[in-house]
Amino acid sequence: MAPQEQFAPYWTAEPGWRTELQLRNNRAQGDLTVTPFLRAGNGVEFPLAPVVIAPNEIKSVDVSQAVTAQAFLLAGSYGSVVFRYRSEGMRNLYAAVMVFDEGHPIAFHFDAFVEATDYDAGTREGVWWLPSATARDYLILTNKHDGPLAATLRLYDAGGKSWSQQITLSAKSTNRYSVRDLLRKAGLSGTYGGFKVEMK
Repeated sequence: MAPQEQFAPYWTAEPGWRTELQLRNNRAQGDLTVTPFLRAGNGVEFPLAPVVIAPNEIKSVDVSQAVTAQAFLLAGSYGSVVFRYRSEGMRNLYAAVMVFDEGHPIAFHFDAFVEATDYDAGTREGVWWLPSATARDYLILTNKHDGPLAATLRLYDAGGKSWSQQITLSAKSTNRYSVRDLLRKAGLSGTYGGFKVEMK
């Protein structure tokens, strides 16, 4: 038995959203005890109650209820999640985070994963989409490491016009950016485009 750790990049307890942690014990025999740690946006960790999961059982944790029950100062907050447990191997646990937009048929799924140790730099790319004046689009960047992370954020509109900004993510922090605010700052327009985050 060895200590194991998995990481998921996002949770929120903000009004209008509901977050559920989903945990499955993949063992054929033996209970698995998992302690979820909620990291606030600034990286400070708050442990939730340990969850005991029987073999092949699935359990879920409602984050808003857990935050209220534990009397943490996290109501209305967001951040990332760390799942810690002792097991023979990392794959004995499947963990995921589901974020639901209450009252709408919208949900976001975030699988938990272990820390990658085979690269130090790289890029992440994606698309932004604002089909109407009332649509919301967010870019969420999470640093799961113990030290700060420097990066370049680039935005593109559909015509290829680009804008960039240097950003720094503090240790274990989660930064959330309004895409609409970024586009306004960048002087870009349109209903869709792309983004790239280049880690140094």
